[in-house]
Amino acid sequence: MRTPRIAFIALSVFLIVAAHFSTTIQLNRVEYEDRVRAVWTAQIIAVLLAWPHEHQVASSVWLEKFPKPYKAAPVDDDWYYEMCAVRAFERYGIGLNVQQLGQQWRENGCGSWGSSEQARLNLETPPVNESISELAKRTTAVGEKIIAANGGKIGADKISIPVRPPITQPAEHFKLADLMQYWNSDWKLERAGFGGAGGGMGGIRGITYLDGDVLATYPRDEVRGLVLRRTLKLSGNLTLTFQAGVDPGRAWELNVYTNNKQMFKSVITGADGGRQWRKVKVDLSEFAGKTVTLRLYQRVLVPNQTPGNAYWKAIELK
Repeated sequence: MRTPRIAFIALSVFLIVAAHFSTTIQLNRVEYEDRVRAVWTAQIIAVLLAWPHEHQVASSVWLEKFPKPYKAAPVDDDWYYEMCAVRAFERYGIGLNVQQLGQQWRENGCGSWGSSEQARLNLETPPVNESISELAKRTTAVGEKIIAANGGKIGADKISIPVRPPITQPAEHFKLADLMQYWNSDWKLERAGFGGAGGGMGGIRGITYLDGDVLATYPRDEVRGLVLRRTLKLSGNLTLTFQAGVDPGRAWELNVYTNNKQMFKSVITGADGGRQWRKVKVDLSEFAGKTVTLRLYQRVLVPNQTPGNAYWKAIELK
């Protein structure tokens, strides 16, 4: 979450230097708000200056002019996340949790890139009418609450901040394979790739994410492909069924294996008119009573086709 960082970033250099000489930092509250306003202003100016080079060739010269005149800053994810977080802190307090922040995202249509885009898919970003001065005041108010909650003192004119050594937080390591515990824990996801679905960057082919009961996948390695795997003992004459989806104008190849025997192979192609679904049935009766490994491959290097996401839902054995 970046808003606490914004509330403190204006102080960071000052605090680091002062920490060598004192156990308490004293800061005028007017100066604090002024520095927070400077952070909001500098972030927006920096992004606007560098926009022509985002996802493009980097500039080799110092950027000094905006690419065009601006009367107001457009809505962009580089600062809209923080704006929504300020609203959430104001609404829920500094003990804000991820569920509350998620509710704020839903109401504000926040999230426009990669995984955050999927978090607010099909939601529109509402009109934004914010001034930097008001954002600075509100961010400062949030920051003062955080300071007070961590041993600082907020006076009428002064802020007193106790100096403490930084504490390294444990890393939270998320693997795409972890999605399976929310989709279908009987299956394992292997060789999935991160990516970006749109987000203003053309040419990105796919991304792995979970949307309700639909698992969207794209391989990390386009040559080797992606695998859904399950090992089990088949009791009775079972049939594997699921629905395989594809986006318009995209394609991927589906291979289904039972142990080392290929049971199904087909290119899943998307025509115009939205996402398309195809119901797949694989008869497993010849393996009744045996322990088998089922593998579902997504291969994306299909001749004369544009690669795209695979979508999976309603997978079951019956």
